[in-house]
Amino acid sequence: MASINLTTFNVRGLNTPQKRSQVITLLRKSKSDICFFQETHFKFGKVPSLPLSTFKYWYYSSYNKAARGTSIAIAKHIPFEHILT
Repeated sequence: MASINLTTFNVRGLNTPQKRSQVITLLRKSKSDICFFQETHFKFGKVPSLPLSTFKYWYYSSYNKAARGTSIAIAKHIPFEHILT
């Protein structure tokens, strides 16, 4: 049975390019398969991209105020199928 590495970060906001760069560096070092981000603080419809080729799927939850939000990143080697319900 294969193992999956899960990582979670409380990022306290990812709206600045410097912070996004730090998170990308941490992701590369962590060798995570699935990563959860808390407190992304993205406003609804204003989600910046995190250019990281090892993660194929990115899911964002945002709110009309920049005080909440979560994100999930799933590595491209994980067999994952998004099913709409």
